[in-house]
Amino acid sequence: MDQMKKSFKPDRFKKAAGWALAFGLLLALNSCAVSLYNYPATARMFDSQSSFPALRPQEVYFFLSKDAFPPDLQSVPVGTLLTPWNNQWSYQDLVREFLKKAAEIGANAVVFDRVQRSKMDYGFLSYSGQATAYRLYKQDPSEEVDLSSSQYGTQTPDPSRVK
Repeated sequence: MDQMKKSFKPDRFKKAAGWALAFGLLLALNSCAVSLYNYPATARMFDSQSSFPALRPQEVYFFLSKDAFPPDLQSVPVGTLLTPWNNQWSYQDLVREFLKKAAEIGANAVVFDRVQRSKMDYGFLSYSGQATAYRLYKQDPSEEVDLSSSQYGTQTPDPSRVK
């Protein structure tokens, strides 16, 4: 019994537990730091020769399909919007990022091609997707068009109605 007491040293155990705890905290902080930054959406332009003046995100609207565009307007596809690999966006982040990126490339209409929902830890839902950004116009693609009165476009698309 005395031999067992001599071989078990409580200080050594405390030190090992302290190092294990420190390592665990470092690992946890490292994984949090990686997920705190979400990369912005990217855009692949359809025609590098065509460019449109940037808009404000408030001037960009989502439509369920190209068929839902106002009938008195023409459209030209500007680019494809993509979520970055390994993002952890909420649905609101996805919508906000696509509005922002579409505005940067001069598109005023967005149609989701796909939206994928993934379950993360603790019940958090992460969204990724792809969309086509369009420039809607009456006679000339460089003209500005107010889509705020369009009954089919929205800035807050319902996720249940998106593919």
